[in-house]
Amino acid sequence: MFGDENRDSIELWDDSFRIGLDMRRFNAALARAIVGLAAADDLKLGMAETGHLMPASYPMLLRQIIQSRAHKFCAGSHWNT
Repeated sequence: MFGDENRDSIELWDDSFRIGLDMRRFNAALARAIVGLAAADDLKLGMAETGHLMPASYPMLLRQIIQSRAHKFCAGSHWNT
């Protein structure tokens, strides 16, 4: 496990992984890197809040984030996009 469950985090398991992005301090560079890695292996991104699967696309990820409850709760924070 890398990071902190209350901040940006990456959990690697034998058969899966989970990535969490802190909406209070959105790390655009980390989000872009994650999307790039997923796209390179033709993986889909799964949104924890909705279960929605989508292609590895940074603009699509941002749209999902902006619609999320976490973002709405943290609205007013500064985005580094």
